[in-house]
Amino acid sequence: MSATPMVNPHHFKVKAAADAFIADYLKMEKHEAEKNRKADFCFCASAMASHADAEALRTMVDWLNWGTD
Repeated sequence: MSATPMVNPHHFKVKAAADAFIADYLKMEKHEAEKNRKADFCFCASAMASHADAEALRTMVDWLNWGTD
């Protein structure tokens, strides 16, 4: 029985911006960008830092994208 994770309120705004940035920066093809979008690194960061501001959350997402791509 696990608790429902608290998700950062900036999740959707930051996810959209971070996904668009990494796809453009790495010149991803459409199928690559979609695969990255589905991985949802922003959810991982949002669950770990549910009270972070948008800038801090974006930094975490960028690090997760960088570390896995």
